[in-house]
Amino acid sequence: MYNSLKEENRIHKEFEKGASPEADFARSLNRRQAAGENIFIGGASWRVNNVQPEDVAARARTWKRSSLAAEEGL
Repeated sequence: MYNSLKEENRIHKEFEKGASPEADFARSLNRRQAAGENIFIGGASWRVNNVQPEDVAARARTWKRSSLAAEEGL
């Protein structure tokens, strides 16, 4: 059991750092969920936090890059 927790911890650290194309892709999916939730509620938290359409577009470009990088790693 200790080894599996150790491996899970290693994978989580890799995810947090975006240390591989797969980890970066997983992080992009995590960020997409927040964007989807904001769209669902009409962008309410974006307005509260003064997030501009250009900010969302810039983030979307990172999603595309990480998706392509993960695909190349397969």
